[in-house]
Amino acid sequence: MSTLNPKLPPYAAVRLESSNRGVVIKAGESGYYELDYDVDVERFNELRAVTKAQQEAMFSGSMFGWNTRGADPDSYNDDGTFKR
Repeated sequence: MSTLNPKLPPYAAVRLESSNRGVVIKAGESGYYELDYDVDVERFNELRAVTKAQQEAMFSGSMFGWNTRGADPDSYNDDGTFKR
């Protein structure tokens, strides 16, 4: 049984590199939710106090699993770059 990292927010928005479209990720779920409108990713996250590290961890978790190092916000610098 896995436990979701408590440092993750319930939701975060990211911009897909492939389409430049903003999408929303829900903590603990694979994939993302496409929106019917072009969400301002930065504003969405700012209003929810989502940091760049949390944003990147949410994106990684949704793609590679919630129990991976990438799904941990502590694996990222403040600017959202992965720590080596």
